[in-house]
Amino acid sequence: MTTNLIDIIQRYPENGAFDVRQEYTFTAVSLGSSTTGSHPNGGFYDDIDNEDSTRTQAEAEKAEKFWRNQSALANRPGIFPKRLTDTFHYEDGVTDRVKVESTYFRMPLDWVDKEGKRCFINSNYTAERVDAMKVAWKDWAQAHGCIRPMPRDTSRVNLGFDRNNKSHLLDITDDELVKMKQNYIVVTAGDPAYVDTGKKVGDKKSRATILHMLRDASHTYIFDIWQTFGVDIETWRDRVVKEVMDKKSDVYIQDTLGTQMSYFSYVEKAVREATNRGCRSVMHDKKMNIGKVAVANEILREMFLGGEITVLRTPSTLARIQLVIDQLTGVNLGMDIIDCLVYGVDDIEAEIEYPLAMRRRHRAAQGQPPQQPVLTRKIKMSGKV
Repeated sequence: MTTNLIDIIQRYPENGAFDVRQEYTFTAVSLGSSTTGSHPNGGFYDDIDNEDSTRTQAEAEKAEKFWRNQSALANRPGIFPKRLTDTFHYEDGVTDRVKVESTYFRMPLDWVDKEGKRCFINSNYTAERVDAMKVAWKDWAQAHGCIRPMPRDTSRVNLGFDRNNKSHLLDITDDELVKMKQNYIVVTAGDPAYVDTGKKVGDKKSRATILHMLRDASHTYIFDIWQTFGVDIETWRDRVVKEVMDKKSDVYIQDTLGTQMSYFSYVEKAVREATNRGCRSVMHDKKMNIGKVAVANEILREMFLGGEITVLRTPSTLARIQLVIDQLTGVNLGMDIIDCLVYGVDDIEAEIEYPLAMRRRHRAAQGQPPQQPVLTRKIKMSGKV
């Protein structure tokens, strides 16, 4: 809802009438409404974050753009107080993005006042009703009162990723990233998709995805990504080779389950020849007894909460890394990036791969060909699943 109060409405006490001299007093605005020509002094935002308006990445971006654009219509440019209130909101959703420049009202379901009396958000609520709500809603009970955001769907990924935590998301310079690569092995994970029809931005259909990570025995850094709807096998092979060469990858791992198996040797041969055996190729062929979501929650949540995985963002990778953030927080409903991350942390034994990779780098610097075998399955399972 937008309001236009200052120097707009003149109230006449003698008859209680309002003289609208310029524009309306209050108007209700919903997502997508045409507000061209209005010049509000401020806005009251309520429930701007919900599953209907922010179900996918594209819808979230559209909603955020709409609510931010209201500031551009302000009566006094640069001065547009936003008073934001809601019942619940999602992690990294529109509410989180807009509230940084808003007066944000947070009201829990219940609280105790200075006199020790228990108060409720709704005057019609009773202690019995609120207690029952907390039991029924579980974690949603306090999210309802804006105490904390919730994952978009607790039956989907819940990785514990927090974009405001520097151990989860770290901004560095491009030069700092180059220096980091000297002390870590570069792991590139691929999840091919050979069909691009019928796919839309933000949906959960498979994407052709290549994720780049830095790894040592104790930490994983995500530093870049390439993704598109889908490509044919020849284009996929050529793209993998380009990404591996550009990033100077030490290890390349690709999904080989199902029909993917027949294509792996085709890609592996191209990588081996292009890198002169400098990049070792690994097959992801571990079948899970539980679903992808459960696997991701089991492996990655523990690692994020333990500070073992960090997303690196540089000035040159802002847009691409946003794809990673959107999937880790559930704004994007797909699983391809998450799958690649699982391959990179659970299939690759860094304590084994690190010395092998460093030996290959040393021999390459001396002008000698690598002596390590390239095509191999994992030497050992990590045991996280």
